[in-house]
Amino acid sequence: MPKHFTTFVIVLLGFIWGSSYILIYKSLKAFTPMQVAGLRMSIGGFILLPWVIKYTFFTKNIRSYNQENNSFSLTRQDYFYLAVSGIIGIGIPSYLFSVAGKFIPSGLSGIITALTPIFTILIGTLLYHEKITKKGALGVLFGLLGVIVIFAPSLLQTTSIPIFPTFLALLSTLMYGYNINLIKHKLSHLPPLAKTAFPLFFVSVIYVLILSQTNIQEVFETRPSLAWKAFKYVFLLGFFSSAVSMLLFNLIIKKTTALAVSSNTFIIPLVAVFWGDT
Repeated sequence: MPKHFTTFVIVLLGFIWGSSYILIYKSLKAFTPMQVAGLRMSIGGFILLPWVIKYTFFTKNIRSYNQENNSFSLTRQDYFYLAVSGIIGIGIPSYLFSVAGKFIPSGLSGIITALTPIFTILIGTLLYHEKITKKGALGVLFGLLGVIVIFAPSLLQTTSIPIFPTFLALLSTLMYGYNINLIKHKLSHLPPLAKTAFPLFFVSVIYVLILSQTNIQEVFETRPSLAWKAFKYVFLLGFFSSAVSMLLFNLIIKKTTALAVSSNTFIIPLVAVFWGDT
């Protein structure tokens, strides 16, 4: 892997996930938050379904993954952690951010997102006994201060801050921090595509069942033009912000620390504001 590839991917992830806010905003013009999250996860899971089939039925009985031989077998524990990663790291946050995105200003959303490295440090220390380095702590502190300075003016113009949507966004950020540590410590022996495909597939199955109860077909029947326009944005969310981005994320997390990977959250709010106030 090239020397600066990890840094490049971290920055790229910041741009991809930062752009997801405007895509969510535009998708909500036709769909409900639940429908946006459901379509996004279903699309991501469908795209990666071939790899779920491959790793489930066409791998040899080898229980570890390495560069020389990418054959392995999934244990029951692997399936459990992959499901947890999908639900906590992807499924629930995608819905909570879709709800919060209707009420929270971009400045507040940016600061909350930038808390991910702090939650990553805390969870890594409390649950996995990781040591907090001085360099890492200072990097998080300066990054967070930078985000606060940038977004403070927009927050000062906000007359009131909705408590419940803010809490939902904060809870999502906490889940991101937990998922980063989970992947780093419990799923590092699996290849990146497996760590991406299975969580998305598990979540997509759940969301397909939920979508079937939301009468989403009525949106396409009553407002076809608006629905298909919004669906284009949801497809971009599912393809880039879920499938492609999670693959890149899982590709580099084994090569660096959980804290370093979470640092892309300092880029996310900058990109979100560049696209517009969501």
